[in-house]
Amino acid sequence: GIALEEDSARKISSKEGKKIYNLDRLGIPLVEITTKPDLKTPEQIKEAALKIGEILRACNVKRGIGTIRQDLNISIRGNKRIEIKGFQDPKMMIKTIDEEISRQKKNPGEKG
Repeated sequence: GIALEEDSARKISSKEGKKIYNLDRLGIPLVEITTKPDLKTPEQIKEAALKIGEILRACNVKRGIGTIRQDLNISIRGNKRIEIKGFQDPKMMIKTIDEEISRQKKNPGEKG
């Protein structure tokens, strides 16, 4: 699916019951592209990310450091879904996904 959104404030610290937010990206337009949860292996996920990047390049979407970020949701049945935010380099996906899958397998039923 495709959704149009705006970037929001991001929490940069939380100390002594006080939260501090940075507003530098507030209101910046975003396009969110989502896939169905049918990607089953780290290799499939990397391949999908590269294909989406290829399509965006073909459409002349503005690219540069920080302009394209990818979030991954990883879950193993019985465990809580974990979101890993902010991938900029698909080459790091396979290792990171493998490590998260391994962590979840070692801790069955863990809720986060």
